[in-house]
Amino acid sequence: MEERRDAGREAESLSEQHLRSTKEVMGYRVLATDNEIGHIEDFVLDDDCSRILFLTIDLEEWISGKKVHHHVH
Repeated sequence: MEERRDAGREAESLSEQHLRSTKEVMGYRVLATDNEIGHIEDFVLDDDCSRILFLTIDLEEWISGKKVHHHVH
């Protein structure tokens, strides 16, 4: 019985490898063509279809104190 549970968890994790927790992605660096411009600070979500609409990017490395929403395509 335990082997089936482990196999089921393994299959589930393999099929969802592309999914990441928003907590895991927070703080990821945002790069422009020539330099780092900031980091991901937050997300704007669409609750109806469970997807990310915008990333909130803190542009601390580029423009001090500026935050922008970037549309996710």
